[in-house]
Amino acid sequence: MTIHDSNIVTKPDLGSNFYARDSDVGHKTRAQASLGELKELNPYVHVDIHEGEITTDLVSNFDVVVFTHSVDKDHLIEINEFCRKQTPAIGFIWTGSLGLYGWTFVDFGPVHSVFDHNGENCLSTIITSVSRCPRGIVTVNDDKRHGFEDDDHVIFREVEGMTELNDKTFKIKVISPFSFEIGDTSSFGEYTRQGIAEQVKVPRIVKFYSLARSLEEPLGKNILELQDPDMDWENMNKPYELHVVLKSVLDFYSAKKRVPELLNEEDATTLSGIASHKVDELKKASADWDNDTSKSDGAKKPSLHRVESIPAGVAENIARFAKAQSPPFNSFWGGIVAQEVVKFTGKFSPLRQWLHYSVANTCLPDGEVQRPIDNNDRFRDTIALFGAEATQRIKDLKIYMIGAGALGCEYLKQFALMGVASSEKGKLTVTDDDSIEISNLNRQFLFRKKHVGSSKAATACSVAKTINPELNVDAKIMRADPKSENVFTD
Repeated sequence: MTIHDSNIVTKPDLGSNFYARDSDVGHKTRAQASLGELKELNPYVHVDIHEGEITTDLVSNFDVVVFTHSVDKDHLIEINEFCRKQTPAIGFIWTGSLGLYGWTFVDFGPVHSVFDHNGENCLSTIITSVSRCPRGIVTVNDDKRHGFEDDDHVIFREVEGMTELNDKTFKIKVISPFSFEIGDTSSFGEYTRQGIAEQVKVPRIVKFYSLARSLEEPLGKNILELQDPDMDWENMNKPYELHVVLKSVLDFYSAKKRVPELLNEEDATTLSGIASHKVDELKKASADWDNDTSKSDGAKKPSLHRVESIPAGVAENIARFAKAQSPPFNSFWGGIVAQEVVKFTGKFSPLRQWLHYSVANTCLPDGEVQRPIDNNDRFRDTIALFGAEATQRIKDLKIYMIGAGALGCEYLKQFALMGVASSEKGKLTVTDDDSIEISNLNRQFLFRKKHVGSSKAATACSVAKTINPELNVDAKIMRADPKSENVFTD
């Protein structure tokens, strides 16, 4: 694995990069600050740094390339087109987080084979009838649903009468939980009794479209909708609106060679204007499409034509907080991207092809909020997003956490990065009577092989304090149960 980030560590980076330290500020790049800790995660994985430009010659050495911090459209498209032309194609993933809005785009090439689309064990069902007709309707025992999905493949065994089915594989279309179609059975024998239909995993060919094409039309041929993780029933167009704003960010960068500055109202107005102009262009294109008498019958209207406006504040807030990083939100995108990298192997169905997500409506505080910006404050971004008052409340929190395992390690990381319990008033108490085992190391990432046999609570808290020395944390090596009620009181 090779990483690249030539940005020099700044003080606010300490509020989002859990491997960067105070001593790195102004001296190391973010890649250099992360290298040692990354290598310690797994000694069997070779990790190094690339310094210099990201070129097609460099990318040709890899199976998958992931961009996490770029809005340079021309460069992204250049690399994407190169990846698509290779045999086999190089996986291309583009993701980013601008404050409380983020996105992921996946392109595994013109032809990508998925050998196991869901990772589930193969199902089987007892059949009770098969019709002799062009549709070939199979009915199963009504005591149990078959559990199959459209385009699954099944193989038949022990069928009597319609023996042509035995040991043959058919692609199915689900009719109901108790029936499905297998195609024309008119020439087969008459079904008499029994039989088993067993699901088989058959490789599926998935077609991806290029970044250049997907920016203009984010839906591929077989994709019905852009996904919205929260499904806002009051605004079903939200993912499409966010897509237009992302395109506007790309145009902003093309013109100014930078993203909008933090809490800069002029940049917020500029980005909003670009987005509004794009909506006007879409409206005109939609009207022209409607009036085009030469288009073929059944032609599909471009999906972005459904965007009639960008809700007030959406583009402006993406601009205001484009340079702010929220650790929990970044972890969400990190999890998404890690899964997509694994899916390049053919295991599980990859994202098709966009995921847009914003939590600004639910997480940004309402009303007047004081957001003083100090570039020498590690919590600058948290203050920018949630305000000075909320950040102080976070610092003053008193938290009792039971367990320092996989979730406990993640929470400790987030607490340290965001400044939870980092004031004199704040206090984080963590208890866990368990010791670290070698099997813990693949998911409890605060621990290393040298920690095996040590206390989970003590080790996790110690490592968390290296992320944020201001963290006021107390580790207890005991269970939370009736015997410890004298320590863990009401």
